[in-house]
Amino acid sequence: MISQADLRLLLAAVNLSHQGIPQTEISESLGISPSKVSRLLSRASEYVELRYVLPEDERLAVELIRRYRIADAVVVETGRPEQETQIVGQAAAAYFRANVETGSSVAFSCGHTLLELAMALPRQTHKAFEIHQMSVEGDPEEVHQAPSTLVGLLRAKSSAESRVFGIQMPPADEVKGGVEFRKNLKGSEMMARLRAQAKTCDHVYMGVGTPIGHEGGSPSSFVRLAEALIGMEKYQQTVKDLGVVGEINNQLFDDRGVDRTPEFGGLEERFVNIVSLQDLMELASKPGTHRVVAVAAGAHKASALKTALSAGLANVVITGRDLAERLLD
Repeated sequence: MISQADLRLLLAAVNLSHQGIPQTEISESLGISPSKVSRLLSRASEYVELRYVLPEDERLAVELIRRYRIADAVVVETGRPEQETQIVGQAAAAYFRANVETGSSVAFSCGHTLLELAMALPRQTHKAFEIHQMSVEGDPEEVHQAPSTLVGLLRAKSSAESRVFGIQMPPADEVKGGVEFRKNLKGSEMMARLRAQAKTCDHVYMGVGTPIGHEGGSPSSFVRLAEALIGMEKYQQTVKDLGVVGEINNQLFDDRGVDRTPEFGGLEERFVNIVSLQDLMELASKPGTHRVVAVAAGAHKASALKTALSAGLANVVITGRDLAERLLD
């Protein structure tokens, strides 16, 4: 048995030790010998059950890792809705800085949140890495968040020795013969090389979108372009008929994570994707060597992001607290 006096000392020693204070300082603080501090701490498990209370965002991240069996998760408090995209993008930039090292290869898609990521990155002139586009084109009215724009911004913020792998071309149907040109490009040796290189990237950063606009918000650039290309009514009806829940890298998927884009009446012909959903699944299945990071903001993306994680399209998620809570409902 331990005396009440020693029990109080034990509790005090455990509390100080839990704060990271060395045993020599604990000894001085409590007025006992270092050897007694050591003995008390060695007996702590007999009398004390230590419980570490995680901050709420960390708790949600741990639950996401457990629920979806992914490699990592980052959850941030986003404040007002209009700040959410920027704050999640900044969190993704911090994750990028911490994990992408010199010699790494990174594949990058497009979208508002990834634009915030790229803008939040400081100059890292000491880091040289490969940067790969995941798709070729975007909305001609939002060139600032197009794939080529974002990889160019990443290149400008890294070492002069960094290399970019990709291709620039006009938006769908902006030039005569555009669709036929895309068909030829997809079957070219150059595209085969770009695909082979992108499919081996160490890191993938991608946005996750919804197939239609959400209440109180405007549709994504992909949705807007898709509706313009095949007609709003036809597009929205096909989304409903096929049970499409999300979009990644200009590819629409259902609640099983299956790519349904080929069933949208020619929509697939209008886009050139370097990385497919199947490629993402294969990369995400190897979390020890490849990090496929889904970056998403907004509770309205719950179905899309939940499916992306459940189907194995990503093995890391970076999101806001509201969306994280929806994923765990």
